[in-house]
Amino acid sequence: MNNTRKPLRRAASMALAAAVASSAPAAVMALAPTIALADAQTPVRAAANDAAGLVAYLTDDTTTEITLGANIELTSSVTVSRDKAVYLNGKTLTVVSDGIKVTGGAFQLLGGGTVALKSGQKTALKLSGGSAYVASGVTVSGTATTELVKLSGGTLRVDGALKTTGTATNANEAVIEAGGGSIVAINDGATLSFSSGRWLHVKAGTRATIGKCALSDTQKGLEAPIVMSGSTSELTLKGTTVSAAGKQAIWASDGKVTLEGAKLSTSTNTDGQVLYLRDVSFTMKGGSVSGTSGSGAAGPMGIHAEGASSLTFSPLDGAYPTVSSYGPAIDLAGTATATVSGGTFTSKCSSATDPSLNSALRVATTGAVTLSGGSFTGAKHAVGFADAATVADLTISGGTFKGGTSAIYRGAHGTMAGNIAVTKAVADVAHAAGIPVEAELGAVMGHETSQATIPYDEIFEKKLGFTEVADART
Repeated sequence: MNNTRKPLRRAASMALAAAVASSAPAAVMALAPTIALADAQTPVRAAANDAAGLVAYLTDDTTTEITLGANIELTSSVTVSRDKAVYLNGKTLTVVSDGIKVTGGAFQLLGGGTVALKSGQKTALKLSGGSAYVASGVTVSGTATTELVKLSGGTLRVDGALKTTGTATNANEAVIEAGGGSIVAINDGATLSFSSGRWLHVKAGTRATIGKCALSDTQKGLEAPIVMSGSTSELTLKGTTVSAAGKQAIWASDGKVTLEGAKLSTSTNTDGQVLYLRDVSFTMKGGSVSGTSGSGAAGPMGIHAEGASSLTFSPLDGAYPTVSSYGPAIDLAGTATATVSGGTFTSKCSSATDPSLNSALRVATTGAVTLSGGSFTGAKHAVGFADAATVADLTISGGTFKGGTSAIYRGAHGTMAGNIAVTKAVADVAHAAGIPVEAELGAVMGHETSQATIPYDEIFEKKLGFTEVADART
């Protein structure tokens, strides 16, 4: 046998490692597997025409490349622990629950064709180690009530298609469920087709990157098609288009989310957010977020951030982000912080009973908000403050602010210190737009809540609730 010929199996393994690394964020690259066979090792090829032959080749110590000679249906799951490349050759491989379990090595589905999960079964491809690759021209399919691909470890790379049909019975059913420190790379041009439920669930310690491909769902009422939960998890979308019919496009708690030129939207949402972030480090470079359909008092919001979330908005190739929504384009709560150097932020709502919801930027956080650029346009207000108890550290050094011709802020239920701090923040925003501010300090002893028990004459006679001059000067 000619050992000077470059082994195909080794080349494929190294290409898999390189491709996974190139499509993942910097933090992921170091974790991408490097798989190599001895230089002298030559691929061992075999043809499988039935289930018994395929199982034997997948589990032996020598065969590295397997070609399907016919459609094959497996009646039980099979464990793969070594490098194996399966050339479907346009055929269909039907599997049952936990159909192919990858525990080590590099497993590849190549040559066009389909891996179909049998009706009523769960999980076509299951990884606890090693890596799996779905090549262009290959489809892995199942129903919406399954985790089509499930990872508790290892690396998944997709250039082909992942597809589910039917209706999910609950929001936890996902096309890909990834945990255990696994890595997921969905590359440019991959086909992501599903009807309902979650498309991707990223759990603690897991890193996922999605490239230029389109992702959409049609089932109303369920949660986001992309969910991230758990500390040290990372989600990166590079040029991805996500169109959701449910409550959010992305729901994330803990971890890190990065959008680079991504386009996210909700089409029928009336009470949620396009992005929901809790304790998340969020970066948006270029791209767009859109949730403009809606009516009534609140939603949908564009980006809602709470807890200890931190938000940064910056350009990608010179283009800044665009966030448009019916409710606030950006809604900050808890101790969330935001840094905006540019972008366009627009809201359409003008009928919310809470005036702060009629704003492009709603501030209900005690965290730092820094605006050095960007355009904020609201149907009534550019920036709205939720209440006097909110003492945000707001710094404005640039940007444009457009809203109504006048604004009113009521802080009757806050403390003196809180009212002074918020009044200063309101003045900073208004002055940046060339709008003067008039502020009043004082109390009307319950009349603000329509529960007055003391007549006005007595309030003025006894000077109840009047502001001392010394307090006002502070």
